[in-house]
Amino acid sequence: MTTAVAVTVPPSTARPPVNRPAQHRRSRSPFHAALDCARHDVAIVYGGNDLTHAAIQQDKLTLRSLLHRWVHVCAIWDDRALAAPHLASYASWQATSGIRIRAVARTPVTFALLDHQTSVVGQDEGLDGGLDGSVTTSDCSETTGMLRYVFHGLWEEGTPLTAGGHAPDDEQFQDVLRLLASGYTDEQIAASLDVSKRTVSRTVSRLMQELNAQSRFEAGALAARRGWLHKTAGPAERDVRRRL
Repeated sequence: MTTAVAVTVPPSTARPPVNRPAQHRRSRSPFHAALDCARHDVAIVYGGNDLTHAAIQQDKLTLRSLLHRWVHVCAIWDDRALAAPHLASYASWQATSGIRIRAVARTPVTFALLDHQTSVVGQDEGLDGGLDGSVTTSDCSETTGMLRYVFHGLWEEGTPLTAGGHAPDDEQFQDVLRLLASGYTDEQIAASLDVSKRTVSRTVSRLMQELNAQSRFEAGALAARRGWLHKTAGPAERDVRRRL
């Protein structure tokens, strides 16, 4: 005879999944996610609204990533927005990082142009003025062409904003800078300028400190990005080329 034994299974102690509030699962905004697709050039117009600290940090992370990939970035700010000290400080950081900045009396809306062929328009939904809301992305040549026309019009009328540091004006520094950016060694620079190698090394060290560069190559690239290099070769560079 078989006796049935009742087995009592204790209730599961496993906790049910927790549905966290959306703010704890915050992902990148559609606007910044779209900027990540750029390969060569990004042109940004910031609307006149204020930006929160969170929006600025997300924008900064995106721009750092673009600059790290050597994407050329330029931006236009609304003068009304730059009246806020924290936004003026952020624009100064952009200029210091090598982004070309201009300011105009009024910008129409937040938008960006990627590689001259894609437009990203932020929907102005409040405080962050299009950086943190939904976006309209288009590869339509007519739409992108129209926004490119708007951007260039604003750029032409805008006032350049520069970083706090500027390239020193002394001729020797400029000669060293040009030759360094062209890939010449300290010995070649010293021979061309008729100065000691130690003098050249001190000048290069000073340049790297001012640009916060980690290498000679990075210093030359950052100097070019900031517009510190003249478009034509100076006498010193032409002299080196004749010797090589």
